[in-house]
Amino acid sequence: MMMVHQCNDALRQIVERHGGREVKTIGDAIMATFEDCKESVSAAIEMQKQLIVFNAPRPEQDHVFIRIGLNYGNGIVKSNDVFGDVVNVASRVESVAVPEQIVISDTLNQRVAALGVFKISHLGRFALKGKEGDRDLFEVAWNEGGTTRPAAAHTVVLGGAKFSVVLPKFK
Repeated sequence: MMMVHQCNDALRQIVERHGGREVKTIGDAIMATFEDCKESVSAAIEMQKQLIVFNAPRPEQDHVFIRIGLNYGNGIVKSNDVFGDVVNVASRVESVAVPEQIVISDTLNQRVAALGVFKISHLGRFALKGKEGDRDLFEVAWNEGGTTRPAAAHTVVLGGAKFSVVLPKFK
């Protein structure tokens, strides 16, 4: 539990540095919102890189890894919480990711791909639980030697009135 709290503190600081806001923790996941799509992806990349530093002095069996799912869309803000399809889709996107992977939705990809700042690869079309029709999902490469990995069914979320929702979850 102490390692999860230490990681959450580090991730929370990254969210804030990138103009995001932590909405809540959900078990070992963090939900955060960002008004700037580019900053949400930048924060996700920094989170993954921060965990390399966090893990370095620890024995391999104590390493912490996160999956991150991001989505973009309208949400309902009430009592400092966020509700709606944007959050549900972010959670489903996160569930496609494997540890150390950043997966983004088609709606977020439309906002950031043209910037030419990130290396983004198409993962394929996925049926998201509880959602009608298949959705294109994309992986954001965050490390030099990283390659696109096949997606697995797991869960993590970090998230965003029009905002990106990012859902990271620990492995």
